[in-house]
Amino acid sequence: YDELHNDMSDVQKRLDTISELQRQQNCSQELANVKQSLDELSKHQQSANFIRQDLADVQQRIESIKKPDQSEHDRLLKKILQSINGVYEECTRMESTIYET
Repeated sequence: YDELHNDMSDVQKRLDTISELQRQQNCSQELANVKQSLDELSKHQQSANFIRQDLADVQQRIESIKKPDQSEHDRLLKKILQSINGVYEECTRMESTIYET
């Protein structure tokens, strides 16, 4: 009877060991699945960061188009004023020519 009891106890220990090994294997598989999911999320996060950077670049370009470079703006204004002055001087010359004749 004691021997049978010992055998049953050994069988129970082996069953417990097998159950524990299966649980560990399941946990290992779950961990592998979680790691794979994290890797995929990381790739998506990287893509999202690239898209965010692209959007920031586009926004910056739009802002620079909306607000022209001040020195370029000043240069164009100076050119326009020079043209206006040139036309004014030409009108003055024509006017004086008309009065002379």
